[in-house]
Amino acid sequence: MAAIRLDSVTKKYDGVIAVDDLTLEIQDQEFYVLLGPTGAGKTTTLRCLSGLESAHEGRVFIDNKDVTDWSPANRDVAMVFQQYSLYPNYTVRENLSFPLKSRIRNITPDERNRRVEYVAKTLRIDHLLDRATDKLSGGEMQRVSIGRAIVREPQAFLMDEPLSNLDAKLREALRLELKRLQRELGATLLYVTHDQVEAMSMADRIGVIRDGVLIQSDKPFEVYNRPKNVFVAGFVGTPKINFLEGHVTDGNLTLKGTTDTFRLKTEVMDKIGNVSGEVIVGIRPEDVNLQQQQDENTCAAMIYLVEHMGMENWVSVRIGEHQQIRAVTDSAFEADVDATIYYSFEQEKLHFFDQNTEDSLVL
Repeated sequence: MAAIRLDSVTKKYDGVIAVDDLTLEIQDQEFYVLLGPTGAGKTTTLRCLSGLESAHEGRVFIDNKDVTDWSPANRDVAMVFQQYSLYPNYTVRENLSFPLKSRIRNITPDERNRRVEYVAKTLRIDHLLDRATDKLSGGEMQRVSIGRAIVREPQAFLMDEPLSNLDAKLREALRLELKRLQRELGATLLYVTHDQVEAMSMADRIGVIRDGVLIQSDKPFEVYNRPKNVFVAGFVGTPKINFLEGHVTDGNLTLKGTTDTFRLKTEVMDKIGNVSGEVIVGIRPEDVNLQQQQDENTCAAMIYLVEHMGMENWVSVRIGEHQQIRAVTDSAFEADVDATIYYSFEQEKLHFFDQNTEDSLVL
């Protein structure tokens, strides 16, 4: 396998910038996930890396070799797409062996059969080898599609939302399989998705991209707990983070549109450089505390909605006249809609952002 590097890559379509001066390094044997909304430039980045698209600016390196001007075939990377891209009139065995029949590869029939059998067993589709692919389920077809990439033994794998057409239960199962497979193969893998659950559960590192710009690249824990700006904080996490407008004065945080004021701890003020003035406050639902009795560290709210999620409840409460925040509670939590409840925050988990730039204020 090999390390990958994109160096100041820019790609335009009819004058519109799809990828904007993107620099990205993926380590050898790393599972890297490029995460962003539709139209963010994820697939274009993948296509520039594979050679299916030519970058207008910048260089592409694979295994420390400048492959910018190389054809897709010579870059020795394998792509797995959202669509299965299988030959419906071929059996699973024939689909798996097809990439190995190129004269360029010069692979003997015995070696070809060995690779097909190994890949089929690894993906647990060996019992399907003689079945036509048009007789397979969606999950089985995607396993075959992944197998066609693995059987080539490329330097790196590029995957473009390969699980998005599957149902939720099957996506969860294949996420585990892909992660296991990547570890077993020692593969360098770049995975593109808009699904933050896929990113958080599989990635060694996540790159968050928007409008062709790589905003933050880090381990999942860091992206979740130390987001670089409002966009990253809002894009990662389920249920979504709560954003509130606030004002910090003399160590007190007052939430806009309410009379609710919280005395911030000294360590929290130190973390944001004793900032004062208008801020955007972010707090994840699991870090919102609800209780039935009021004390000096809580403010009153009204229960708006309780969503029973099985192991936990998602409780939406109304603060002030028009704002809502959501909290995650134990499944045993009970409260009636319109009942009064008292809330507070885990202050160490508060995120503060500049109201103009939306960048994090955490030092």
